Amino acid sequence: MSEGGEKLRHSLTLLTQKSVSGFLKGFRIFLNYVLIIGVILITTLVALQAFLRYVLRSMPLGIEEGALIVGGWVYFIGIAVASRDKLHITVGILDRISPRVLTKIDLVGGFLRVGILGVFVYIVSIYCLKIYALGTTLPPFYWSPLVSITCLVVGLAIACLYEIAHLVGVWRMIRAKKG
Repeated sequence: MSEGGEKLRHSLTLLTQKSVSGFLKGFRIFLNYVLIIGVILITTLVALQAFLRYVLRSMPLGIEEGALIVGGWVYFIGIAVASRDKLHITVGILDRISPRVLTKIDLVGGFLRVGILGVFVYIVSIYCLKIYALGTTLPPFYWSPLVSITCLVVGLAIACLYEIAHLVGVWRMIRAKKG
């Protein structure tokens, strides 16, 4: 390959890495805000439900189901964010391990997290297929089960995509250090 072609390939590689890095940074900020808003929304919905039930003796439809759906989103997205920030492993011994070894541990952990998310995908898929096959509506909204299924699948898909993107980033970092 000519020297000009090699420079162009190198420039495109750097541009792609910067674009992916910028996207991931923006996506991280977005997910953090989604989690904050989700926790606030869950708290508000539960407080509203308790107030309406015990103070006003009224049972409005939909608050409990809405809190469950938002809770599912917060749970799945929280998995990805906690894995990204390594909040799931806060052992003091990791501070004594070299960054190079930690990066390799992160890569192995990334594969494990993707595998675990794969198990979640399997479980959620079976659950969703059962709900859909039964054709039952879910109280208290009594809306189509497709809405609940879609919420579960979208929340889990965001967690999976983010974890795979993190895994690709770690892999690239290891390759860059070798090269």
